[in-house]
Amino acid sequence: MVNSIGKKGGLRHKLAAARGRIFNPRAARASREANHKALKVSEARYRTLHENVPVGIFRVTVDDGGVLLSANPALAELLGYASADDVVGACMADHYVNAEDRRTLTETISLKGAVADYTVQLKRADGQVFLCSVSARAVKSPDGHISYIDGILEDITYSFRTEVARGLQRDVTASALKRFQSLQDEADVDLWRRTSSAVKDLQSVLDHAGVLLWSMRTDEVGELCCERVNDAFAEVAGRDPEYFSGKRVADVVTPEQFKIITRVYESVGDGEPRSFSVEYGDEGERRQYIVRIIPLSAGEGQGRRFITSATDVTELKKAEKELRDLQRANDTLTDLVVHDIKNISSTMFAWLELIRDGDLGPLTDDQRGALGRMVERNEELVHLSEELLDIARATEGKILIEKKSYVLEDQLREIIKFLQPAAAKDKKTLSRRVVGGPIVVQADEERIKRVMVNLFNNALRFVPARTGRVTVTLRKDEKRGCAVVRVKDNGPGIPKEFQEIIFEKFRQVELKKSGLKKGTGLGLTFCKMVVEAHGGTIEVESDGKQGSAFIFTLPLYKPE
Repeated sequence: MVNSIGKKGGLRHKLAAARGRIFNPRAARASREANHKALKVSEARYRTLHENVPVGIFRVTVDDGGVLLSANPALAELLGYASADDVVGACMADHYVNAEDRRTLTETISLKGAVADYTVQLKRADGQVFLCSVSARAVKSPDGHISYIDGILEDITYSFRTEVARGLQRDVTASALKRFQSLQDEADVDLWRRTSSAVKDLQSVLDHAGVLLWSMRTDEVGELCCERVNDAFAEVAGRDPEYFSGKRVADVVTPEQFKIITRVYESVGDGEPRSFSVEYGDEGERRQYIVRIIPLSAGEGQGRRFITSATDVTELKKAEKELRDLQRANDTLTDLVVHDIKNISSTMFAWLELIRDGDLGPLTDDQRGALGRMVERNEELVHLSEELLDIARATEGKILIEKKSYVLEDQLREIIKFLQPAAAKDKKTLSRRVVGGPIVVQADEERIKRVMVNLFNNALRFVPARTGRVTVTLRKDEKRGCAVVRVKDNGPGIPKEFQEIIFEKFRQVELKKSGLKKGTGLGLTFCKMVVEAHGGTIEVESDGKQGSAFIFTLPLYKPE
């Protein structure tokens, strides 16, 4: 019996061999390491997408004003922060234009569990307002209470302030989610639990988003194949999302469409996203989309991969056209009204001058003084009418610039001589300085005169009596081929937030509320349009505390 147990091939050796087959420590360790490695690769890809997707991804608390628990760089940029780290801990309530909007959105998510394409107005850290779309879902704890809200935020302002909004994309890859799911059976269970919840939450948000998303790859022979599409894409295509999974693109589109798609994707370079506009739909129901293609890195021998998003901008395009039509009608009406005002003012001006000069009978000194003030105000009204007409013409590209060559210093000398009495009355100093020899420019003399008078009057209006100083400096910039005019004063500075908008129409109304400006808000707009019509530039410099300088350029005269 002993010999039978102890000899090779006996019971003891058979039990040992069986234990080796049941549990092999080396094989188990190798399997865990492979699972860990695969999961880390997937986590890295997920982080890459989270950091580079051009739409804001966030996690926020329900109470306490909505404290941001996490955010990607795109969200930080949308809200006006320098980095994602800066935006974490910020209160979302501070970024809502209307506090009621946040309450309504939060209640909707709490009741329904999720929202898609919820439109709301937000403001950036610098106060700039923008329109955005929010898609989000509530994440609940085991006891049924909402722990936090995960979601996506997109800027959909789209050129309502003349700039085309290009942030209407959600470039998140569905193929990465599929890879996460495929790892679930292979990876270590504890490690998988740390990531599966976040992946499911993100996938749910993407499926409920209004943006069309799809991922594709090239197979071993270079054919384009579908990997996954979201619900929005499937709805537009009129198919179930699973219909597209694994199919060749050539099998799900027409031959003509396939030629176009192949040509577009072949033109996308590695690491170089591409955006373009496209129309899709039946005749009479065509929709416009902004499409963005992002190539993704793939392993060696795995072909190419792409994540593509398409945003329906049909309604925004219509709204933009309606806005242009309304603006055109408004400009036409303004033009007619201003013409009438100018004609009436010119007639009044002529009669007032006749009365002031005594042509219609003698006047007392008080009457003559009152009429003089009326003539001055009426002359200001005529100048305002001319500025309004010029701004309207410049907006339509119809402003007429009659250029000729003249010495800029001579013009400046005459303007200062004209303005000097008004400055001296309040004991303010108006001086000039010319660097270098005579500066001859090629410009519209009358309009440049009005530009300089506008800038000088603005400066004189702001500087204090007795100690106020306005200095005008002329110099040549031979390298750029232009004359540089600098109007500097020692009045109150212009805050940084106003320097970006000060040249826009009627912006002085806003500045006036801040105690900075008086007037119509058209003078600087007129200056900018005239200078740019000459091919020059105009800008403002100020530290925001004391003093400011307006600098503009004009082309130098070049003899033929």
